[in-house]
Amino acid sequence: MKHFLRKKLFSGALLFLGVVILSGVAVVYAQNSLTIDKDIILSPGKVIRFPDSSTLDSASAIGGGGWTATSTKIYPQAATYVGIGTTNPTSPLYVVGTTTIAGVLQVGAGGAFTMNASQINRTDGFIEMQFAGGNGVRMFGNTSYPVVFAGDGSVGIGVTPGYKLDIADRIRIRQGSNGSAGIWITDSSGSGDRFIGSLDNTGTSAFGFWHTGAWRLNVDSSGRVGIGITNPTYKLQVAGQIYADEGTAAADIIANKIDGVTFDPVYTIEGKRYATYNPGMVGGVKEELSDVATLVATLNGNLYSYTIDLNNKEKGSDVWLFAHTIDVEKNGLKHVSVLLTPNFDGKVWYQKDEQNKKIVIFGIPNSKLEIQNSKLEISYRLTAPRFDAKDWTNYSSSDWEGLNLDTYYKNNK
Repeated sequence: MKHFLRKKLFSGALLFLGVVILSGVAVVYAQNSLTIDKDIILSPGKVIRFPDSSTLDSASAIGGGGWTATSTKIYPQAATYVGIGTTNPTSPLYVVGTTTIAGVLQVGAGGAFTMNASQINRTDGFIEMQFAGGNGVRMFGNTSYPVVFAGDGSVGIGVTPGYKLDIADRIRIRQGSNGSAGIWITDSSGSGDRFIGSLDNTGTSAFGFWHTGAWRLNVDSSGRVGIGITNPTYKLQVAGQIYADEGTAAADIIANKIDGVTFDPVYTIEGKRYATYNPGMVGGVKEELSDVATLVATLNGNLYSYTIDLNNKEKGSDVWLFAHTIDVEKNGLKHVSVLLTPNFDGKVWYQKDEQNKKIVIFGIPNSKLEIQNSKLEISYRLTAPRFDAKDWTNYSSSDWEGLNLDTYYKNNK
């Protein structure tokens, strides 16, 4: 049986057992309750209006193609709670099962998504994730979890984190508007700046380590390494002193044009190794020249001589180089020491010609028999301060104590 309502007013309880069809506006007032055991069908464009001015139209009415009241769908409850898939909702909207949202789900200020004891909410403009008793949040990719936010605040990319930031595979840090790319490292208070990264914002910029206000070590695009210098021109260039411990082989040290083997070699003879040692020279930096001179006869009987001309113009010769390294033009022959060793029994000496920058060696053998049987030869060694010797005193500014003679004399008294 169908009932048609046309603006009727009821003051008591109403009970409809059939289908109610509303074609006009129905205003229903019931002091007790209104029970409808069947469908309410609204004509298009018509609504059910409630005393609080709210309405229910045909697009959203129960049974009107929108919400459907069945045993597994919507269950309105008191206190404006609605349950979907549950008959006992405990919040304004309580959904059990998978939910599809085709539009935008917006959570207002103070709202939150709650997952068991964990929740996602917005506070002070931030999106917050709170975890209670869980391991954290994992973002699932095609076959794995590319990003993991652990419950202790650690973040893993490609791996479950074992540190605050744990990354499996490579990372890329790009240069930005600040002109470089890298990582700053500070102490717990944020001070004590240390930086590892690029020196500038070019594609070929050097990579280096910044510490306490300066670049301490860097490697340029050609593989040159600078320590204390930002523009190395050699494979390894150091500004300052270098220390190599006793385990360093001589061949491991390169100084300008020669390596350690040149001035402090180890020799292998018949499979066994032998060491030689350079003498220490007191009195600043010096240059030396040694050779063998053959004396020639002079007009004065048995007197023989040989001249070392420091004005020798043969560029690149030993004498020419010695004269330049001691700056003979400026410093003269005053501090040039001469050591002579003859191959004959007799008298030898030398004289300095300061004006012409020459050293003349003289020799007189004790007998003419020696002259007839062999050449008269003299080995000579010239030693003089290098042109910059005044800059190298007997005092050292090195922090390395070197050979400690205080300890030696103390232990050997």
